[in-house]
Amino acid sequence: MSFYLYRAQSDEDYSMENVNMGDLAGVMWYLHNEIIVSTPRKYDVTRLMRFRVTMKTTPESYAQVQNQFGQFTAFDSGRCTVPNCEQIFQRDGYVVGCQELSASQGLGQYVSLSSMPCTPPNCKEGKWYSLPGPCPSSYYNTRPDGCNLTEPGGQCQFIYGDGPGGVNAFDTPPVSGQKDCTFYAKWAGQIYLNELIGLPTVEYGQKVHYERYAEWWPQGNAEFDVQTDGGICAQAADDGTGVDCTFWNARNDQMACAERMRKVTDMFDTKFPFYPLTAALGEAPPCGIK
Repeated sequence: MSFYLYRAQSDEDYSMENVNMGDLAGVMWYLHNEIIVSTPRKYDVTRLMRFRVTMKTTPESYAQVQNQFGQFTAFDSGRCTVPNCEQIFQRDGYVVGCQELSASQGLGQYVSLSSMPCTPPNCKEGKWYSLPGPCPSSYYNTRPDGCNLTEPGGQCQFIYGDGPGGVNAFDTPPVSGQKDCTFYAKWAGQIYLNELIGLPTVEYGQKVHYERYAEWWPQGNAEFDVQTDGGICAQAADDGTGVDCTFWNARNDQMACAERMRKVTDMFDTKFPFYPLTAALGEAPPCGIK
């Protein structure tokens, strides 16, 4: 299976291994309920990154759970925090895991666009996925030497490029479904949260978007205020900033959430036309897919 997953992240760059990602509904829920409700933004998040994930489960995992995804495993700084992680990975392989959010809990109305309009429990709710990499029993900064040999993780290793034996950007990665080759996650674009509200920046580049935001919010501005269920622009609407303080309005309105998701996918498709269109690749599969 091949599909897009998303990750909200700061300007810091690191390998996409031992991480959790969401489908679009899942990550938009996360942004709207965990990140932009704080001013400044929680965890210094500046961008929404997209990855094209190709995956294949192992026979061992399928025998245990009878579907294409394994047990969801949460990660903290590269370390798996689920009990018995090591035993699970040794038994089933480093399989992509999946868990669903519950829109019925009143924590936001982000659901898959294909299920719109819907009433819980008849919605395709947001989902989170786990991508186990090497050394999941250790934090990034405390990994013992050689742990990648005994805990190799599930990210497939192969030559990437147009050379002999390589896989180029338009090939399907050779994911085998062996215990150490269950997925390949390739970067497929990013947009900045500043872009969603039209907060202007002089240029792209490391920390430019964060610094522009750091100048904007202390002036009494906010992307989203929980009490008013909307954005706050201290400046007049026609002051030339071009900031749209209505983008995040109506957090629990299903139609408003769907419109935000469409704007995000349109932005990705426009900025990165050389990747498959969002609609063409399709939504990330449900956790219980057989």
